[in-house]
Amino acid sequence: MSESIKLIYRVLNILEKSMDYSEIDVDRLSPEALGANLNRRNAILEMLLKKGYIGFQRGLFQTP
Repeated sequence: MSESIKLIYRVLNILEKSMDYSEIDVDRLSPEALGANLNRRNAILEMLLKKGYIGFQRGLFQTP
């Protein structure tokens, strides 16, 4: 299985598990926690967003 597919699964799994809580633990979606670099993590999130698999809340993933 490709690394991108594994990363997509990890992101979706984290988001699915967080549905039971009022807030998402964004630290679990950090590049470090996902084992990916910032560019790959952001590209995956952007792709999932554009395809409608995830929604986005402004300010959730701000970079320094």
